[in-house]
Amino acid sequence: MSSSGRLLLILGMHRSGTSALAEVLARLGVSLGSDPMPTNEFNPRGFGEHREIVRIHDALLAEVGSGWQDLAPPEIPCESSAARRAQSALRELLRRDTAGAALFGVKDPRLCRLLPLWRPVLASERLEAAALIVLRHPAEVAGSLAHRDAFARSRSQALWLDHVLSADHATRELPRAFVWFDSLLRDWHEALTGIAERLGIVWPRDPEAARDEIDAFLSPDLRHHAREWREPPHPWVEAAHGLLRDHWESDDEVLRGGLDRIRRDFHVARALFETDLRALGRSERRTQELERRNRKLERKLASPRAWARAFLRSRLATRRSRDGQYPGPVTTREEAEAAHRR
Repeated sequence: MSSSGRLLLILGMHRSGTSALAEVLARLGVSLGSDPMPTNEFNPRGFGEHREIVRIHDALLAEVGSGWQDLAPPEIPCESSAARRAQSALRELLRRDTAGAALFGVKDPRLCRLLPLWRPVLASERLEAAALIVLRHPAEVAGSLAHRDAFARSRSQALWLDHVLSADHATRELPRAFVWFDSLLRDWHEALTGIAERLGIVWPRDPEAARDEIDAFLSPDLRHHAREWREPPHPWVEAAHGLLRDHWESDDEVLRGGLDRIRRDFHVARALFETDLRALGRSERRTQELERRNRKLERKLASPRAWARAFLRSRLATRRSRDGQYPGPVTTREEAEAAHRR
């Protein structure tokens, strides 16, 4: 099967290695779009995410009162106004960014839950999609989330389980392959060869030509958290991980049937506490917004001179605009002092 015009959807729980896989694919010639997410202290080598796609996803979740970390995310019907706005934005983006790309990749852990909303977009744009589901031991994911987000390990287990079950369920009608983070770090060439064979892909760039670059990128320090449980795992998490560990290559009925049973039980249990979980989500989002505002204020207080300079620039620009002048920035100390006197 030709790779021309194909779309690779990279799914997986947050902190599972989706960024590492996306960045490796980029070095094999897979286009990740024109607007990459900037690095930060938790992903210093890149997220492999299209910033505008993440913004569309986050805006959609915010509009329905949710967020990626919610333990009881609401259903978003494809015919809802929020979903239609997101789908329209995604269509426009894909038309622009996939043009001329032999193989285009979309990576965002939010896809685990939001992929059903992508299906009408893929159909209308006649994009041939395949899915790559990245897996990492849930204990390592929990350790990473504890470090980055201060999540309790019980919460991280629930999020891991929900994202993995959702990704499995949403991709069953697509060509797909599972990829273990361990395998990627241990032998990326073997892992990527297996993906190519399973999905009928020819990488735009020869893996041998990219070997040194990928070897340098996938250094051992990408793995930060030991695989160990500080407390016993939840039985559903342990069972799901065991099924995936033993049947990921065959992707057979044993795997799918076992995950279906866990998914049904998990959803029934979650429904019992849905009201409380959603209230918790709302409270957490308010807390995060307050923390964001506090950080912004702290930055201002830490550098009052820079803050005052920015404030004066804004004031002078406003006055210039009101007076019919070009609303340019303050460029000299004299201008700043003049603006302050006004």
